[in-house]
Amino acid sequence: MIALIDADALCFRMAVVVEDVHPFTGEVLGADMEEAFRLCQLRLKDVEDALFNEFGEDVDIELHFSDSTNFRYRVDPNYKSNRKGTSKPVIYKELVEKCKRHYDWIQYDDLEADDSMGMHQRHRLKDEWDEATCIVSPDKDMKQIAGYHLNLNRIDDGIELMTEQEGHRFFLTQCIAGDTCDGYKG
Repeated sequence: MIALIDADALCFRMAVVVEDVHPFTGEVLGADMEEAFRLCQLRLKDVEDALFNEFGEDVDIELHFSDSTNFRYRVDPNYKSNRKGTSKPVIYKELVEKCKRHYDWIQYDDLEADDSMGMHQRHRLKDEWDEATCIVSPDKDMKQIAGYHLNLNRIDDGIELMTEQEGHRFFLTQCIAGDTCDGYKG
């Protein structure tokens, strides 16, 4: 079993958790890099345990990171326009680099981690589950992709299996409803 981890979300969340923020100004006073990495390790261990308990197989962790560029901005300049001006946590980049030194990772030019995980899940599906994968991400959009899913932020909710039909239905629903997080009105 291979856990395809949304490493952008993992690193972002753990970097935010360890920030020491001034209670009145909101200024970040510091952040504990070692604690952030320890929290990443603990969360990945929780993922391994959940998948092992469900499937009874050893679990390989595969971190997926986004590239600094993204083809979607060339398709639609308004993509994620509502996020402009927001910054990453102060130790985010350092935490990403530390995770890359300690875990297997994948990053493709001009693609987001979501794209990378989706390609790997679909590729393995076509090989008729020669090696099962599970997308581990808090991003609900990933449910468009058939296969196993685990919410990175709610591991106790368990593993969900999305069929091709369910994934397609979810995609069509998103097209109609839109996604304000990504700046798409639908």
